[in-house]
Amino acid sequence: MENSVATSSKKRNGFVTFWLWLGIIANVISPIYTTITYMGIVRYVDEYYVYGLIVVAIISAVLLVSGYALLLRWRRKGFCLITWTAIIVAGINIILMHGISVPVISLITTGLSAVFAVIILRLILMLRKDGISCWSLLS
Repeated sequence: MENSVATSSKKRNGFVTFWLWLGIIANVISPIYTTITYMGIVRYVDEYYVYGLIVVAIISAVLLVSGYALLLRWRRKGFCLITWTAIIVAGINIILMHGISVPVISLITTGLSAVFAVIILRLILMLRKDGISCWSLLS
């Protein structure tokens, strides 16, 4: 009971709440889009490769949605889950892309996009409401 009272007294910037919900919605839609897209290239590459990409997309989406949900519930481990998922998925994507001879610039941008996504999320969590950032209220 005490935890629910403490949680209900916490307030976050409206944009932070919007961003967290956007993250959930985007990561629910993402595996659907990925499946449709990758099924179109199955005739050009090994089908097990495509199925592997789809499995990675689904697992990462579940982990990312869980991370955003934890952040909505004021849990800092949600940020850690999102960070580690982004790093691991970027690594898997780099390994898989290297296997099909993708240009080096694509490998670099894949890694950098994961880093930038985490940095942007951290900066958004630093937005203040009534002089207190969401980040400082996470437990």
